[in-house]
Amino acid sequence: RPAQKGDFVEIEYQSPQIENNLKRKDNFILGKGHFVSGFEENLEGMVPGQEKEFSLKFPDDYFQKELAGNLVGFKVKMNSVQKMELPEINDEFAKNLGKFENLIGLKESIREGIKMEKENQESQRIRGEILERVITEAKSEIPEILIEAEKKRMLEDLKSFVLENLKIKFEDYSVKIQKTEKELLDSFSNEAEKKVKYALILREISKREKIKVSEEEIKFAINEFLKNYPIEKTKDLDLDQLKDYYEEVIRNEKTLQMLEGLAR
Repeated sequence: RPAQKGDFVEIEYQSPQIENNLKRKDNFILGKGHFVSGFEENLEGMVPGQEKEFSLKFPDDYFQKELAGNLVGFKVKMNSVQKMELPEINDEFAKNLGKFENLIGLKESIREGIKMEKENQESQRIRGEILERVITEAKSEIPEILIEAEKKRMLEDLKSFVLENLKIKFEDYSVKIQKTEKELLDSFSNEAEKKVKYALILREISKREKIKVSEEEIKFAINEFLKNYPIEKTKDLDLDQLKDYYEEVIRNEKTLQMLEGLAR
């Protein structure tokens, strides 16, 4: 049937003005404001398999400057339309989720989750401000070799993302965005320098404050990681490298917690 507000839809879409016409796939509840104003309204009435082209004028204050105030064209294909059958929210619904005795327990859990999320966002904001301040005041020069290594790591992460999420070869992605590997590496310079500074500063602070990481903490972190890791791939893991990685992750977290405590 034709798509209506409240339906769960899957679409493919592309635009010459967005990422050089790279085709994307997305799914969402129609009418919830998932996209820029006017986009979802154009999807109403479409049936699976139908394609449609339309243009929208983006708001002048849109967060992406290159799109703000411009008329942007879209080509959309409707892949699927599913009517959302929402259950009645009552004690029985809460019990079926497995760990709640009634609806009151479920609501309390949701409230606690929202509270924790807000606290986490505030924590990230404080940490970001602290690190930005420390970086601004730091006078030491960063070895170029570390920045180059970080740029290469960022490029490898991008390649993995493109292959796993966009399902296309990186060479095809480069053609679509009209950038070579060298141009991408160059574009990573500022972010890579900042990341290296973060890492070096945290390492220096942890040394000065004698922040330690126990073997038990590292083992716990590795075991948690392995719980979600395919068993058939564990033989390819470098456990010493994994141990070093989690030791640094835990030490950085402890250092950030200490800095955050001083700032509050």
